Amino acid sequence: MRKEGLSGPTNGYGPAMLSHRLARPLLAGMFVVGGIDAFLRPESKVPKAEFVTSRLARTFALAEDTKLLVRVNGGVQVGAGLLLAMGVLPRPMAASLATSLIPTTLAGHPFWQESDPATRSAQRFQFMKNASILGGLILAANDTLAQIPVVLSSATARTPAVTHPHLEFHRKPLSIDQLTEIVTRLIGPA
Repeated sequence: MRKEGLSGPTNGYGPAMLSHRLARPLLAGMFVVGGIDAFLRPESKVPKAEFVTSRLARTFALAEDTKLLVRVNGGVQVGAGLLLAMGVLPRPMAASLATSLIPTTLAGHPFWQESDPATRSAQRFQFMKNASILGGLILAANDTLAQIPVVLSSATARTPAVTHPHLEFHRKPLSIDQLTEIVTRLIGPA
């Protein structure tokens, strides 16, 4: 059934698709920037991360190398963040980022361990901010509104399997050049 909205057809192809093209890079940007920092400079995160990585290593039989685990987490955040921003496998990438955010938040913002009221308040705020981002990732991981059948025609191009007047503009994924420009503007030139 086709409904008309303020900006035209609202049957899942028009404004909803535009909001997804905008929201995914906005949600993913923090992970790309933070992941690059964690991957390139893990040393600054190791002391706080040991609280979580030691438990994860024992529970999942991982190497007890906190620096390596911080780097792996950063790599996951960069890879999944870039793919989410480009709209490639957005639901699994959002789930990957959600899974990565949990130990990052527990290690980075353990407000319950702070004795100074000002520090505790600041850490609790950061913890709740990450919890809010986790909520957005859970929504993105379960989003079926924008699920439109596509045909993978090559590694870099996707062709819609259905034809609709609003689909052509809204379904195009970001190019690597567009994504590189966004990341460069966020973190500056290399």
